[in-house]
Amino acid sequence: MRRIVDIQVFNRWGSLVYERRDFLPNDYPGGWDGRIADGELAPQGVYVWVMDVLFRDGAREQRSGSVTLIR
Repeated sequence: MRRIVDIQVFNRWGSLVYERRDFLPNDYPGGWDGRIADGELAPQGVYVWVMDVLFRDGAREQRSGSVTLIR
């Protein structure tokens, strides 16, 4: 991977709780820290993420998955 073009995290109702654009993979401050948009801690549960990735060869790919947040 070369760059994360966009990453979005959604709650179980499909509401966007986090978004970040244009950062390098493994950029620690760039990841989701389990907080929702207003800085409040997100409740435990399953969240879906969607990421648009730009590779070194110029190819772009969308990846997605889920993460379970446990407090």
